[in-house]
Amino acid sequence: MRRLSRAEPVRLPISLKSADPDRLAAVLTRAEALAHGRDPTADDAALASFGVVDPVDWSVAAVRALAEAADDSG
Repeated sequence: MRRLSRAEPVRLPISLKSADPDRLAAVLTRAEALAHGRDPTADDAALASFGVVDPVDWSVAAVRALAEAADDSG
């Protein structure tokens, strides 16, 4: 395996286009609708076979509250 020198640029396969806010909102709306049909207990049981899983609540409301708390503290 070839090692990169510190001076050698690394290319990342990411898009540098601006995000379309309407498309992002539509994806978020769809994700929220799908999440409402989930059983959190069944999800936790299914994830248990993977070992320790990130227990953070990543719901829209929880993320907004976290962002507001960060804004208030800084």
